[in-house]
Amino acid sequence: MDVAVSELLLAAVQPAQLELALVASQQAEAERQQLQRHWLERLEHARYEATLARRRYEQVDPDNRLVAAELERRWEEQLVAVRMVERAWTELQATAPLPLSSAEQAQIRRLAADLPALWHAPTTTNADRKRLLRCLIKTVTLDSFSQVGFTRIQVLWQTGAATG
Repeated sequence: MDVAVSELLLAAVQPAQLELALVASQQAEAERQQLQRHWLERLEHARYEATLARRRYEQVDPDNRLVAAELERRWEEQLVAVRMVERAWTELQATAPLPLSSAEQAQIRRLAADLPALWHAPTTTNADRKRLLRCLIKTVTLDSFSQVGFTRIQVLWQTGAATG
């Protein structure tokens, strides 16, 4: 497996593959920005609804207790909805990968050009190789059940791309 994963790593960082990955990263960033706009619109809408519910509650005659209680309940529901949207948005932001700067992209291109030589250098230890793999690979899944006599290796990269 170590050899197979190493081959996948070196294939993934070839210049053509790397450029495709960087383009995919840019597309993912565009999708992330679109998703951000969507969530900010959801949040704005939830806040608007809560503000509207608060105004309705404040305008009710206090002597009309049943109506006031119902409007207060609706206001509370809207506040809960705002908190839920805020929490979901915060969680999404925490798990979303940060976009690569142009300096980081240039550094990746430089490192990728040197990686095969560095990988095979006699001075590179197995511990160094494993450390590098851990930086680039999120998970490796082995499937020996789908096809008898063969083991399928699937690599999930830190970028979210999958190979295998």
